[in-house]
Amino acid sequence: MAVTAKDVAEACGVSRITVNRALSGNENVKPETREKILKKAQEMGYVPNLIARSLVNGKSKMIGIVISDIKNLYFSEIVDAITRQARARGYMVCTCTHDSDCQEERRLIEMMKGYCVDGMILNCVNRGDEFKDWLDKLDMKYVILGYQLLPGSYTVGVNENKSVKDVVRFLKAHGYHKQVFVVPPLYGEDGQINIPHYQRASGFQEEAKKQGCDYHILYGKDTNEQALEFLKKNTGEKPVFLCTGEMFAIPMQKFLKKNGYRAPKDYGLMTYDRLMYRFWNEEAIAAVDNHVDQIGTSVANAVIDLIEEKEIPMNIEVPYDLEEGTSL
Repeated sequence: MAVTAKDVAEACGVSRITVNRALSGNENVKPETREKILKKAQEMGYVPNLIARSLVNGKSKMIGIVISDIKNLYFSEIVDAITRQARARGYMVCTCTHDSDCQEERRLIEMMKGYCVDGMILNCVNRGDEFKDWLDKLDMKYVILGYQLLPGSYTVGVNENKSVKDVVRFLKAHGYHKQVFVVPPLYGEDGQINIPHYQRASGFQEEAKKQGCDYHILYGKDTNEQALEFLKKNTGEKPVFLCTGEMFAIPMQKFLKKNGYRAPKDYGLMTYDRLMYRFWNEEAIAAVDNHVDQIGTSVANAVIDLIEEKEIPMNIEVPYDLEEGTSL
């Protein structure tokens, strides 16, 4: 039979309330009494029922993370940073993935609410005013992972539109007038738009046009083949491919190499994020470093500050860096 707080109280000769106060770090317990209770609880193998405690004091010290996919190294490193920062501030995290399924995302958010988490961090695929109203009716603290991703909500992330415009100017300064943006399908099977990719694509077009560049966009799931055809047809000025993520840039680089094209001899290559190359590539691709560790730390601090009734900015913009590489 599991040891209870009552058992610990009887063994220490104190009340159950005193045991609960000692185990929760309440300052109204004498140091020598707290030490005695903690020692006895450990000896007896007592583990507090945190769910029951949260029902009493209204705090679970738990943060829910509802995210699309932790197989993606970008998200897994953000979750790792969130976990470390939450632990440093006395919170635990519970992570669930919705695999970009709108209905599953809502189900998981409701489940987190049912488990009495103090707040949530959401990498949402649902969009619009209806979803925002639905979240607000749940009456919970939450922060959206992605700068200005859901208007009217607290958000944390990189300003994607701003960053890609800096990249266009950066590449032009490196002598690349012909610029090609590589992006997966902007709309999922459910018709939902991938807003970060859309922000990058639209920002790329705006700035490339402004800078007078010869610009192109490759969309879809066959961008490696499209890039190869582009190189075959454009034999004059050397182009640069800007990929919206390493998961596209690294396979493209390998595919083009197999077909006789190498960077930077035949084309330039730049990508968002620089996380995977250390496992797959010997050389670093030029990249936009989104500082995923800082994103994770910032979003963890944001939701905890909300939980603790502290004021925070509505949209927290995380800085980024443009990093040189051997691919330009």
